[in-house]
Amino acid sequence: MGKKEASCACGGSFDANGICTECGKKRPRSGGYRVFHGILIVIASLIVLGCLSSTLCIRHYILYQNISNGLRESRLSDFTVPFQDGQTITDMLRKEYVTDERVLPEDIAGAIDEVGATGYLAGKMDEMGKMLRGETDTYPSFSSDEIVKLLEQSESSLYSKCMLIIEAQDKADIRAALDEPLAGINSAMDTLYGSKAGRFLARFRVSVWRAVLDLVLLGLLLWRWIKVRRNAGRSGCGAVRGMGWVFFVPSVLILIGCAVTALMAAFKSDSVVGLYALIKGIRTPHWLLAPLTAAFGIFLMTLATFIQKKAIQKREKLEAAAERERIEAAENTRREAAERRAATFQERPAAPASAPAQSAPVQTAPAQPVSGTAVRTAAAQPAVTTQTTAKPAQPAASASVKRCISCGKEIPERASFCIHCGANQKPAQPAAERDAEIDGILRDTPVSAPAVKEPAAPLSDTPADDTTPMRAGLDAYLKNIESESGENAD
Repeated sequence: MGKKEASCACGGSFDANGICTECGKKRPRSGGYRVFHGILIVIASLIVLGCLSSTLCIRHYILYQNISNGLRESRLSDFTVPFQDGQTITDMLRKEYVTDERVLPEDIAGAIDEVGATGYLAGKMDEMGKMLRGETDTYPSFSSDEIVKLLEQSESSLYSKCMLIIEAQDKADIRAALDEPLAGINSAMDTLYGSKAGRFLARFRVSVWRAVLDLVLLGLLLWRWIKVRRNAGRSGCGAVRGMGWVFFVPSVLILIGCAVTALMAAFKSDSVVGLYALIKGIRTPHWLLAPLTAAFGIFLMTLATFIQKKAIQKREKLEAAAERERIEAAENTRREAAERRAATFQERPAAPASAPAQSAPVQTAPAQPVSGTAVRTAAAQPAVTTQTTAKPAQPAASASVKRCISCGKEIPERASFCIHCGANQKPAQPAAERDAEIDGILRDTPVSAPAVKEPAAPLSDTPADDTTPMRAGLDAYLKNIESESGENAD
């Protein structure tokens, strides 16, 4: 027997009853369970299929009298007995019972055909067909007296053709030999058809309702086979394909048998009659039934293949949909994370606006000629002081949101690179555009007027105000010159 699964496909474990604690599914059955039940189902399916075929064939026989007509057209004298080295019934009777060399095989064959055994059996088949069709309640029975009566009717022919004399002792021997087997046949017929219930069952056996019941049983066997395979963790398509083979293989074998017997009848000698007419009557309904059954088997196998392909396509679509959902979930997760980062950046407090920067006035002192003796002189005229005041800085605006030039997603206003795709938000400007922009800025900037030089004021002995920054700078400059002159003198 096959090994059982230790854990479920979902990852859960099975309890004592074989039920998964996670998903609630049953434990898959073993491979031996699947094979054993599959063999039993195949055997049962073959039996039911045989019953269905026999029902349809018997209905054809009793409606069209194929068997009785075939028996009437048959001839026992040239019938080849199976497993007797090709001997016919005539050859066997001549070898066992005829001692006179003057009796020819043709005489024996004429005597056998004169008895009319095939006609006797054809009458019994007609009687059986009438009972099954419900035309009468009388069923056929056999007795040794009827066989003896046939011999008595052909006594003259047997004597004239074969020089055979049927004596009383011969008739007694025939009765003694046939009483016991014919009594068994009659007892079986009484059991089967000697009551109303028996005749009802016999007629139901060859009715259309019995064929419908057989089809229902085959459907139940197919359902059971599918369930067995699913219990073992396999696909039910294998059961449908297996049932197709159950229909296909026997039908092909029967069709081959019909073809072989038809070829044998086609190549037989015209002088040979035998039981070929009877075999033809038996073969007639199978020419239609066997191809239909084989076609149905092919249909089941094709259906199984189609269902399996559809299941594979459906599984692939589900896997693709799951993969798309996984990708979309990942994209949504990244997008949400980016939005959270952007929101966090926007919630940061803006930098405080810096106070307007006031630049100190730039003071320049005139350069004095350096001589051998330092001469302290007052500044002729203070240099023009140009006070440049820096433009007050604008208060920093609160962080706003803009769109990336590459992916189009929202990013902070001052971001130089996209937080989503990493694209540079200040791409390099072409040289031509950059030069044109610089030229425009130079054209728009006004040229400052040159400073007007005022006449130098005469030197005055009035000391300058030591408190002004200009005076302090001049004193420092003169001290520096004096110290350098002293060092040179030394």
